[in-house]
Amino acid sequence: MKKGDIVRLEITASYAANGDVFETTDEAMAKEKDLWHEGHSYKPKVYIIGGESTDYPTGLELDLLKAKVGEKRELTLEAKDAFGSHNPLLVETISARELVRQGIEPEVGASVTRRNKTGHIAGVFGGRVRVDYNHPLAGKGLKYDYTVVQVAEDPHDKVAAVLDLHYGRGEEFRVHVKGKEADVTVPDVCKFDQAWATQKLRVVIDLREHAGIHTVRFIEEYVRKQVDDEGEAAPAAAEKPAAEKAAAEHKHAEGHAEHEGKPHAHEGAHAEVPKAEKPAKTAPKKAKAAEAK
Repeated sequence: MKKGDIVRLEITASYAANGDVFETTDEAMAKEKDLWHEGHSYKPKVYIIGGESTDYPTGLELDLLKAKVGEKRELTLEAKDAFGSHNPLLVETISARELVRQGIEPEVGASVTRRNKTGHIAGVFGGRVRVDYNHPLAGKGLKYDYTVVQVAEDPHDKVAAVLDLHYGRGEEFRVHVKGKEADVTVPDVCKFDQAWATQKLRVVIDLREHAGIHTVRFIEEYVRKQVDDEGEAAPAAAEKPAAEKAAAEHKHAEGHAEHEGKPHAHEGAHAEVPKAEKPAKTAPKKAKAAEAK
């Protein structure tokens, strides 16, 4: 591996002290460790070696430079090589009411942003809340078991991987790359998702920095569905042949009644009788009545 490579990892992370797993791409293990969440996608994680968009520590990145595709690797990091020691100066206690006014529910683990700093709620004590601005894994030794399953080489694969990194659902985007330009047709879900609005700039930055793409165009398509176009026309078209068939059958029945007992002009076809010939049809009946008298 080398700096700038965009890779996909099968990875499981645990605490070095007790072996408790807190993250995994293995769905079976997630269920076994009671970490499974409905709607979460269990697939290889995207990592850009040397990139700034990552949830993994520098120690893992340095180990990745030694890795080979398909090789299973095991790495244990002390806190200083992971997310650093826990700094007590980055912890403050504030009123729970202040968070409520911001629309934040005071519960452990919730994200809090104050004074341009983002932290998490580490404890709730009556009307007071402890906010920790250290990384959630700061001060902890970590263990990683991972395998590099792919290094993106093709420009299309690089774009798809970066989309997965910042938004997920990479398979739902349509990507066309020509030279140093990329056209990305976004799925419908992105059109109304604020998360996509904030993440697409990060996509552009990483595509320029690590995928050699100079121009990125995001395309939104609003296509009228075929069912909408034919919603009214289709039934009418279907009814027309049925109506014509019914009219033909009715006409056939009338013709059959008028010519009952008479031979057809040609086998398999009905001979039409002009209206002027109808009186001749009743004449024999009148003559027979006169003979009876």
